[in-house]
Amino acid sequence: MLTAAPIPCDSPDLVATLAAENLPTDDLALPGRAFYALARDGATVAWVGREAVGTDAVLLRSLVVAAPLRRRGIATEALAWMIDAAAADGAREAFALTTNPAVVALLERLGFARLARADAPAALAATRQFS
Repeated sequence: MLTAAPIPCDSPDLVATLAAENLPTDDLALPGRAFYALARDGATVAWVGREAVGTDAVLLRSLVVAAPLRRRGIATEALAWMIDAAAADGAREAFALTTNPAVVALLERLGFARLARADAPAALAATRQFS
């Protein structure tokens, strides 16, 4: 089971981790973002974030699983945790933006549906990540 701890959006560890995976870091400190370090047995195994989209939705952000631990189900567990945490905070919808086929497959296994860019809600289309 994973345990989660919020981490500052400007944490050097978070920024370095995301940059190493070529994930965006230029907007981490903007309002409405939250990032978490996920641990198992006291060791950080993943990082994941979310961004508020409108009043009742979130954009899942920058999931990274520690390289030696990939392909062990941690990404699935981390995303499920984030979706549950967002729902507990009032989110009724969750979105993700990716071009990575493995991530697309994972999201579809978790019940996400593909959405054409033209059909995206205005609040999602207004995010930096969408543009």
